[in-house]
Amino acid sequence: MQVDKEQLRVLVQVGFMAAMRSRVADAETIFAAIEGERPTSAAAYVGLAIAYLTVGRNVDALQAVDRGLRVEGQNDLAELHGFRGLVLQLAGRTSESVRALKQAGAQPLALAMLGEA
Repeated sequence: MQVDKEQLRVLVQVGFMAAMRSRVADAETIFAAIEGERPTSAAAYVGLAIAYLTVGRNVDALQAVDRGLRVEGQNDLAELHGFRGLVLQLAGRTSESVRALKQAGAQPLALAMLGEA
């Protein structure tokens, strides 16, 4: 069954709610479904990374974002690089963070973190 745009929006919202409440298992289930439907959207990878960050699983958060970056035809490369920079910064990996943020180009989060916004 194909998920339409409105259904996807609701799934993303519920997934982010689970992530922000540190309900990692629920977030993993929801974002796996989103990834299956729309693998070239950053939502699944960023949402999963947020869930992991809320429980201190920085390595897992980074792996989730990196998985999104490896998707063929990824639509949201700038967003994923920007979020990767944030995850690396939170992990104390400053030089790697700056490199990731520069790869994000004009993505607003990246520019703000680089002090260029």
